[in-house]
Amino acid sequence: MANIFCGSQDVMVQNSTFNVTSTTYHTAGTRGFDVLVKAVSQNAFHNSDDRPDPPKCHENTRVAVINKIMDWVTGKIDADAFLLWLYGPAGAGKSAIARTIAELCEKHNLLLASFFFFRSDSGRNTVKPLVASIAYRVACVVPAARVQIDSIIGVDPLILSYSVEAQLKKLVLDPLRILSDQGYFSETPLPPLIVVDGLDECLDRDAQSHLIQVLSSSMAEHRLPLKILVASRPESHIKLAFSLASEQGAISHLELNDDFHPDDDIRRFLTDKFYEVQRSHPFRSQIPSSWPSEEQTKTLMRKASGQFIYASLVVRFVNFARDSPTRSLDIILNLRPPPVHRDLPFAELDALYAFILAGTADVDLALKILGLHFALAEDMQYMEEMDVQEIEVIEALLDLEDGDVRIALSDLSPLLEVAEFYDEGNPYQITFHHSSFPDFLFDHERSKEYHIDMKNMHAVIFQSLLRAFRLHEPLKFRRSKVECIDLTMHMRQLSPPQLVDLHDDLECFSFGAYLEHFTAVLQFFPRPDPIGRGELMDGRSKAFFHVLVELRQDEQYRRHSDLYLSYVTSCIESRSHPESFHALSTVWLVLQSPLRSYVENGTEPNLLPNGVNFSSVWEKLCTSLFDIKRVDCEWDLDHWRLLRPPTDYNDARADIEPLAGIYGDITETLRLLPDSVLSYRLVRLAISCVEYLRWMGTTSVGQRTNYLRIWAEKSKRAPWTCRSRKRLTFVGRQKRITWHKVPWERFTAGWGYSCSQSLLQAHESLYSKTAKSKLFYWKAYRQYMWTLDLLRRTLHVAGGSDDLVAALSKPFIQWPAPILFPRRVRRVRQSMEAYFNRVCSASFPTDADASEGESIANEDGYRPCGSSDDGEYFSCSES
Repeated sequence: MANIFCGSQDVMVQNSTFNVTSTTYHTAGTRGFDVLVKAVSQNAFHNSDDRPDPPKCHENTRVAVINKIMDWVTGKIDADAFLLWLYGPAGAGKSAIARTIAELCEKHNLLLASFFFFRSDSGRNTVKPLVASIAYRVACVVPAARVQIDSIIGVDPLILSYSVEAQLKKLVLDPLRILSDQGYFSETPLPPLIVVDGLDECLDRDAQSHLIQVLSSSMAEHRLPLKILVASRPESHIKLAFSLASEQGAISHLELNDDFHPDDDIRRFLTDKFYEVQRSHPFRSQIPSSWPSEEQTKTLMRKASGQFIYASLVVRFVNFARDSPTRSLDIILNLRPPPVHRDLPFAELDALYAFILAGTADVDLALKILGLHFALAEDMQYMEEMDVQEIEVIEALLDLEDGDVRIALSDLSPLLEVAEFYDEGNPYQITFHHSSFPDFLFDHERSKEYHIDMKNMHAVIFQSLLRAFRLHEPLKFRRSKVECIDLTMHMRQLSPPQLVDLHDDLECFSFGAYLEHFTAVLQFFPRPDPIGRGELMDGRSKAFFHVLVELRQDEQYRRHSDLYLSYVTSCIESRSHPESFHALSTVWLVLQSPLRSYVENGTEPNLLPNGVNFSSVWEKLCTSLFDIKRVDCEWDLDHWRLLRPPTDYNDARADIEPLAGIYGDITETLRLLPDSVLSYRLVRLAISCVEYLRWMGTTSVGQRTNYLRIWAEKSKRAPWTCRSRKRLTFVGRQKRITWHKVPWERFTAGWGYSCSQSLLQAHESLYSKTAKSKLFYWKAYRQYMWTLDLLRRTLHVAGGSDDLVAALSKPFIQWPAPILFPRRVRRVRQSMEAYFNRVCSASFPTDADASEGESIANEDGYRPCGSSDDGEYFSCSES
């Protein structure tokens, strides 16, 4: 009875009777709801986030996405789908959209419950408080369900420790089903939507997949008018879970991609926020009216890559009250370093990246794969041309099995995507959702233990190639996987210490095998810029040895020069007629010294008639001189192009020093070849020239040379008249102009001169199989001129040889050389005389001393141009 007056003061009781009745009250329901409240995560609701600025859609942004979700909630679209998965890359704005949807639905009495996972909050980074929080909101929104929830917990206080499936059935679905069966929702409709955001923020990945399975199976079983919106990143296990859940019922998917034009929303967001900064910032007086510029806005949009988290962090950093907004924006754009007294502008974004990387099963392998992806950027052109997949190349470089790259990167699906095949025009299979993610990886201050050092990545590629093409070992990599990699480009990126570490691998590397393999595969694929295999080999070999020089690897340069030269020589020796290519290298040796005069005497391509290919004329001469077969010419074109025209000799010797011994460098040739071998090759070259000139002088005799004979006889008696007629033959009536400086059109215009027509036709008759073939005539003309020069130069350096003496002692017809090349013919004769005086005591034979010469003269009616009667003509200048 004392409890009756508890808390009372100055109470007086007089002459009274008290009847006390004892009543027992049952309070189990109240205790059950108290247990539920204690299990709730207070910060998990859409309107109870303890963060100062929780994510929310900016006004007039994300309109299309929000409208589509609201149409699904109200049953206008996908009415049969009880679950909608909203997914997108990290930072795409999923939480902001989910929060905005929750607020809109709450405003229109469509929201039943919401739960927002967050990895940094221990109260909502697991699924443990999920059902309790949803049940609490159900009890608040549907008061009739509270009594049943109280009763269930009161009867079984440990129910909140049961499985998620059991909790959801007992505390949410069963109470709502009972009320639905009783017709409770016929008058008061049940709010249909439950929002579950940030499922990927739950720390237990198995729990994430299990929750998706529980939601889908429970909703399919109870058939309540409920809809669940789940927002998360598209991680691989979540994708798989939704794929399996789709078999149990209708599930709708909504991806935040470019179809919703996020760039337009980001531009609107930045424009509005920067305008607010200009109006309200403490240092607004220092902000120019044109700030930010259009270029700065575009840069921010590009870096955002459609992700709102980047744009929101930019605005937050720029709006810092104790610093100038213009300076803050410059820091973001890397125009100036960040101050030491401020946090980095993207600390929150960096934490997100680090969190995702930390959850990767093999982060070291994943980072190495990403590093190779960046390092192979310069090789993507060849990959696309050769139809080689980027993933295949990376797997080959790291010696992985097929599919290992996709497995290693599967945990990074919120940040990147690995395509099955590259799209046309884009050879990259690994694409990033955030352009800021590579910036994070390259910045050691931001990424710390996840930093990617590009020099190390280039070293990995370089070492893999070195080990793939080791000397005397078979190729390790699969065909068409590494041929697209530019060895020298990656080598140029290495530091001296890295080269020291790779010294052993570089010593055992066969550059010739790599080059052969690269070009052999590349030639089978069409290229946008037509380039021959030989040109590719030429460029790659130059680049490799030049990089060795740049990096001051003198020892490696000498070693690989000799190895490469030996490799090329062995390839030449494997041909059916290697002596022909050795003769070509001797040509390079002979022609290298007075090259300038050789070029100035009319060997440039632009002095040839239209339609005459300079290289083909030289190639035809070489095939005639050295009996090179067609198949060998094609092989040479695809390899080291020894059949270069004379104008290429100097550049080749200067640029391709490792092959100097093959291309005729005097020092290298003398070092590599014994004197006997070199002397033999020079002699064979001179004999080939003599035989060619003899053949050219004897192939056309008879009536067709009558005009030449007549003009030759006149030239003996009146050389100046002959020279005058020659001018008319080639340049018409213009004086003081030499024939080889007149364009080809002047020759065709001069065909009508009757005084010169006969001689010109006779020239053609002598040289061409068809008298009407002007191009064939000019090709033979050039070949004859080059052979005269080549013979003269060879005789200057050739040693003594009985075979060469015999070849020179045998007379041969030189017409019409005295008319066309008087200076060259005179020089050849002088070289022949000098050779005879040098190698033997016998005097240079004249045409009168040779019986064969007499027979030729008797047969044709004139003597070869070795006669002393021609001495006056040989003294004439060519002009």
